[in-house]
Amino acid sequence: MNPEQPAGDLRGAIADLINNPSWRANARAFAAKYAAFDQRAVIGNLVRRIGEMLDGHGSDPTRELP
Repeated sequence: MNPEQPAGDLRGAIADLINNPSWRANARAFAAKYAAFDQRAVIGNLVRRIGEMLDGHGSDPTRELP
């Protein structure tokens, strides 16, 4: 579905989501892949990295982060 395009066959799309087992399998795989995702840690790392860049410590994009 594209919000910039006409709705099209919304009933068909919803029916496909409900009835097509590949959607369920893909959703499970996505959930398993990101089960340990920690949004707070990601935000903390972003803030730290931006701070390093602003302080002039981030001029080398290939540098390993601690």
